[in-house]
Amino acid sequence: RRYRSLETLRRGLPAYDAIVCGSDQIWNPTPQGGIDPVYFAAMAPPATRRIAYAASFGRSDIGPEWHGRLAVLLGSMHAVGVRESEGVELASRLSGKPASWTPDPTMLLDDYSAVAAVPEARPYVFAYSLREKTTMNLVQKQVRARLGVGGRTPWIAHRRWRLDAPEVILGPAEWIGHIQQARFVVTNSFHG
Repeated sequence: RRYRSLETLRRGLPAYDAIVCGSDQIWNPTPQGGIDPVYFAAMAPPATRRIAYAASFGRSDIGPEWHGRLAVLLGSMHAVGVRESEGVELASRLSGKPASWTPDPTMLLDDYSAVAAVPEARPYVFAYSLREKTTMNLVQKQVRARLGVGGRTPWIAHRRWRLDAPEVILGPAEWIGHIQQARFVVTNSFHG
């Protein structure tokens, strides 16, 4: 079922004992959207525990114009774990509650082979760019030419920095498999 607003989530959310929020930059206010209360489980009824695991502000400080709203939303959380060490102090200061430093979910396993979906066997370079296109395109093309293989890049609907390589639609298992089986990975992002 699709929920298109906080209100439809409040009305239609099934009963859960807990809702866990996380991880990458979910608490980073944007000029376009501000702060999304869904990322604080604000739609949960009072009896549902609201937990943050490896949540991220994406920066070491948040402008004072956001402090009041963040204080309310963070204050409603039952437990707060943040990804960056700077986020521990920030979340604690804003919420008035202790926060924990928790590892990003990508760091929870030593070996992801059991959850990786293995792509087709043709060799390829996997390229994933975050917020940059020109240098990443040049590098991934040079690596592909040197290795004599094709390329792949993940399809992301809202990305403005598309690379010149065949795009593939990937879920989490396919993402892991594509990175694991690549001859070479070209990336400028933690998630690559």
